[in-house]
Amino acid sequence: MKIIHIGNIANVSYLLCHGLTTEYNIDTMLAVKDEPINFPFIYSKNNNPYQVNFFVFKTQRDYFNLLSEALTADILQFHGRIKAKQLPLELLHPRKIRHFHGSDIRNQSWRKNILLKTGSSIVREKVLISTFDLVNSWNDAQYLPNPVDPIFFKAFSSQDDYSIFLPARFENQTKGIQFAFEAWDRIKRLNKEVKLKVICWGEDLEYYRVKYKNDERIKWMQTLNQSKMAIEMANSSIIWGQFKIMSLVGLIELEAMALAKVVMMKFDEPKIAEYRPPICNVNTPEDLAQKTLQLLGDEGHRNRIGQQAQEWVKKNHSLKNVTRKLVDIYNNLI
Repeated sequence: MKIIHIGNIANVSYLLCHGLTTEYNIDTMLAVKDEPINFPFIYSKNNNPYQVNFFVFKTQRDYFNLLSEALTADILQFHGRIKAKQLPLELLHPRKIRHFHGSDIRNQSWRKNILLKTGSSIVREKVLISTFDLVNSWNDAQYLPNPVDPIFFKAFSSQDDYSIFLPARFENQTKGIQFAFEAWDRIKRLNKEVKLKVICWGEDLEYYRVKYKNDERIKWMQTLNQSKMAIEMANSSIIWGQFKIMSLVGLIELEAMALAKVVMMKFDEPKIAEYRPPICNVNTPEDLAQKTLQLLGDEGHRNRIGQQAQEWVKKNHSLKNVTRKLVDIYNNLI
């Protein structure tokens, strides 16, 4: 079997290629456009720890070579929205998958989503969606969980630095970052020792940099690669997730749970028990501040929640289990 993944969103396709190759010995290739990658955690042709087979295209000749390569594949798996240059590949190949990752549907207007669905129907592609909350937004879509990078399941020699780690982007509209800082304003008045660690990225970063420029208990970090992210998480007491999209547990939260860390976020639990992660759910900034202080004072309780979270992620989001589900989908298509 030969599979070509086209596009890399949030590093998911990179990990799927790695899992398909190592777990199932499937001939897998990741085709990516040669352009600057601004997302801090994504692997590329110059940062390839799992030795994934990359096909990098930039020129017209590269694209024609990709067309030729695609015709020899059993299945093409496209990641993200339909793009004009992908249409020849879609129309020429009989077996293709469109893999959406959340924001590529969630952030589109209803008109654009109708166009997406129409185009998807015309080219007769199988549709996968990585976030459970959006499965019902697409007819006949199938849920495929996001895989977690195996590095986050490793045992790290860590020391609790008595800190809260907020790795989400500084974006009020999509991540609800103001929710977290309202809680921080309360916590720092009641606890004189705990620190807050943040990553310098997102459209609202400068506002918060100016507002909290005199707060010496905030550690401002540059973007981190996967191994450094894992170390920072492992050393933290608590991980704060996102506080805007209440029906979504993102990759960063899943990675923290894989490290057996307590994740606190605003979350609207789905009715299906299989998709209810063991996180600490909060409703208001006051609620977040109160529960954070309680957990900071109870290491045993934090450890119990963390172990439950790690087991849940292993069961639902380990690379081995996710790629097994994907291989079943491939076999059904073929």
